[in-house]
Amino acid sequence: MRGWQQGFLVCVCVLGAWPVYAKADEVPLALVVLSRHGVRAPTQHADTLAQWSARSWPAWTVGRGELSARGAALAEPMGRAYGARLGLAGCPAAAEISLYADVDERTRATAAAIARGLSAACPPRVASASGKLDALFHPVKAGVCAMDRAQATEAMLKTAGGDLAHYANRQAASLALIQQALGPTPDVLCAREGAQAPCTLTQLPTRIVPRSEDGHANIALGGGLALASDAAEVLMLDAVERPSQDKVGAPALSRMLDAHVAAFGLTQWTPYLAQRRGSALLARLSAELARAGMPGAPRLSVLVGHDTNLANVGALLGARWQVADWPARATPPAGALVFAVYRGEGGARTVRVEYWAQPLSGLLAGGSDIAPERARVALNACPDGRCSLDALLGSMRPMADAACVP
Repeated sequence: MRGWQQGFLVCVCVLGAWPVYAKADEVPLALVVLSRHGVRAPTQHADTLAQWSARSWPAWTVGRGELSARGAALAEPMGRAYGARLGLAGCPAAAEISLYADVDERTRATAAAIARGLSAACPPRVASASGKLDALFHPVKAGVCAMDRAQATEAMLKTAGGDLAHYANRQAASLALIQQALGPTPDVLCAREGAQAPCTLTQLPTRIVPRSEDGHANIALGGGLALASDAAEVLMLDAVERPSQDKVGAPALSRMLDAHVAAFGLTQWTPYLAQRRGSALLARLSAELARAGMPGAPRLSVLVGHDTNLANVGALLGARWQVADWPARATPPAGALVFAVYRGEGGARTVRVEYWAQPLSGLLAGGSDIAPERARVALNACPDGRCSLDALLGSMRPMADAACVP
């Protein structure tokens, strides 16, 4: 087992029985879902990829960051799985379904694919905000609340145990696999990162980088771990998009993605950053859960955003998950954090929290009709993944910073 993940797997790998009142085949009153978009083209420019490696990067038939046709086909089974879990009719009533997506093409197209999976004959309508930016998914970038760079830097260093180099070095095995896939590091990249050529990813110092987005202060990671994180994600997306051409395999790709999860541990799971970036969505999820199972409320409410959104919300909830053959805390394409609401003893509502994702090995095997696997998610308020809805809501509301909620 990967040493840095052991703490997270203590709770999620012991798959004991649910509490006696929660039957495995019990149909929920409602599902509230926070989903990542599906398989997309890289967001990086071709010249950026060329700076990472001289390897031949695959050409995509869609624009940068856009959902591919295969990504859409793979997202449809997620919609079918949601509908099947709820026992929805082949043509569900409009009031039963709420689909809301971020404004990016990949999120809207993923939501549309989920809608087709729910009902090919009469797919539910997908709603999105008008304009180029939705503050629900990007409150800092939208200027709803500010990121204090000094506080963010201090918080990230605390997450790293006070030593970024040591934190990055713990991912040496992952970086070595990524280096093998990329080939020799171009001299220009070595020079840009302040290393003498020839160099490797492990020799590029990891650092915290101030940045600005749409004129608003933000912060990111630079150096070896950041480059490895981005490269691992691109390599995974390339492999899933073209499974017949994959030469790496699921176990090695999963190990590469350790670097991505570790980088997110600093940039997205660090509590201060997660609260700045995730409070708006946490408040929205709280509102959706508060009405779940009540008269007139949708039986299925799906919010389609990004891996960063899932990490931010996961951090605020103290979530621990590991699903199928993905690394712990990974956020696979079209995967989702799923809150299933039930009617418990005495009529009180209870909630079961799971992470749904299609296995990486299944995605690499070809085909598109791949059912998701489900893994229990332990939360601070629900250590075994199930608790009263009131207990969960009581833990969520204080965690959302009102200053960051539009």
